Amino acid sequence: MRFKRTPTFAFTDTPRKRAALRRKQQRERDALPLFADQIAEEQPTEDEVMARRAVLSDQQETRWRLERTIPARGHV
Repeated sequence: MRFKRTPTFAFTDTPRKRAALRRKQQRERDALPLFADQIAEEQPTEDEVMARRAVLSDQQETRWRLERTIPARGHV
């Protein structure tokens, strides 16, 4: 019997994701207009956020794969 390998998910950095991030950060600044400058200083750059999301995506996929394989090994 042959099993199909589960395809891996690769995080893709798209212009739409970057635009959504810019809108999110702008909403955070608009929510507290008196502190907008301080909030803007604390917000990470787009590149930092996208790099972090790529790492988190890989870690999440690893966790999902382990969750699927560990119960299966117990039933052998």
